[in-house]
Formats: sequence, C-alpha cells, structure tokens
Amino acid sequence: MKIVLLTSTSLRSKIAYPYLRDKYDISGVVIDNSNKVLKIRRQRIKRRIKKMGIFTVCQQFLFCQMVIPMLIRVGKRRINEIVGKFKIENPIGHEEAIEVENINDKRTLDYLKQKAPDLVIVHGTSILSSSTLSHIDCPIINFHIGITPRYRGLHGGYWALYNKDEENFGSTVHFVDSGIDTGNVIVQKRIKPTKADNFYTYQILQTVGCLDCFDHAIEHINQRTQTAKKKKTNKKKEVSKFYSHPTITQYFYGRLFLGVK
Repeated sequence: MKIVLLTSTSLRSKIAYPYLRDKYDISGVVIDNSNKVLKIRRQRIKRRIKKMGIFTVCQQFLFCQMVIPMLIRVGKRRINEIVGKFKIENPIGHEEAIEVENINDKRTLDYLKQKAPDLVIVHGTSILSSSTLSHIDCPIINFHIGITPRYRGLHGGYWALYNKDEENFGSTVHFVDSGIDTGNVIVQKRIKPTKADNFYTYQILQTVGCLDCFDHAIEHINQRTQTAKKKKTNKKKEVSKFYSHPTITQYFYGRLFLGVK
C-alpha cells in the first residue's frame, strides 16, 4: 500500500513520521507550513474573532503567549520520559518531501496526483477544504488528539480532563470528511495521564501512547477498502462538540479548582 503523509514539523509529527516510515511504504510527504505564514495566521484570527468574539480570542492569545511557554519549560523532563526510545525525525528529511504554505495549495493536489497513493494520512495539518477532498480519490484518514466526536477540534485530552471525563482521554483515527473531525471512527484508544503531565505534555502522551492506532486503521483499510469507503455514510449519533484553545481565565480556573494542569 502506497501512502502519502500530510503533516507538519511539530514534535508530534517528528514522532509519528519515523514510526510510519519504518513500518509502511511512505512514498511521499507534504509539509504544511501554514502556521508560519503571517497572512494565513491573520485570516485564522479574524475567523476566530468573528466566531467567538474579540474578548475570548484575546484571552486565548494571552494563554498561548504567556502560559504555554512556561508549561513547555516545566514539562521538558516529562517529555523526555514520554518519548523514551522512540525515534524523533523531522519529516522534511524524507527524500520525496515537499513544503507548502497551505495544505490546500494546488501543489498538494499535483503532488498527490503524481504519487497516486492508495491511502493519505493526515497528521497535524490545517483543515483540508471540501475542494481539496473532492480531488483525492483514495481513502483519507486523520490521527486526532482526542476522542471524537465528543472532543473535536483542539486539545481533546485537556478538555476531557477539564470536563471531569478522564475515561475519554485518548486519540482517534478517523476518515476525513468535509467537517472538522466528524468523519467515521476507525479506531480509538484511551490512555491515562500522570500527575506529572500538563497541557503541553498531554498531546505528546496521546501521540506516543496511541501510535498503534495507525496499525489498526491501515490494516482495516488494507483488508476492506471498499467497505471503508462506504462506511463514511454510516454514522452513529453521539455527543459531538468542537473545542478550541482555552482562555487564560479558563486555564487558571481549571488548574486551581479542577486540578487540571
């Protein structure tokens, strides 16, 4: 099975990439650099303000700029423990890798057309547009940090703990459709964080602890390709909610009164 990986250069992607490359035929890699493009970042902020209001977005900004850097420093030792013996390699080092400013760039589609993969894996990129999805013929799956559809969007593990829903701390591999993390679930895995974990280390723990979800999903698609394609229209009705970054107020409330770091 020929696989093309759509990913980023985050630590999570640097963990997932060598895991996949050593086990499967990763014939190509597309690196999404949209988080580094100022114009795209501004557009995203404007959309958030329109959806959530400027007060909420400003509080999210304060959290990202003031709290996350602190949590990264505090959690450095814990990150080393989590990663352990796992390989860490930048996917940009793949011999067939390309970089795009926007994952929905025409270059992505041209690259996929050239590679003609049997499967596209999405890990850590921005959202694929409906137009992009309509031009990809093979199955597309996404590794999501959270248990969908209950925890769609960002930081699913953190919000599960915040909601006192510890049993839904984990990750999901699902088919990609036109919604945000709304595609049919292929496999999910629940794990448990430790008291040493925090907002930043949760996502690393969810990646390392659930890497074998890739194996179950790929085996499923490899054995039942036609069934997998049809499965998109056969969804269960479950609690579904989209989450974004916490505000600085939400974070400190959760830390002080809920014990969620």
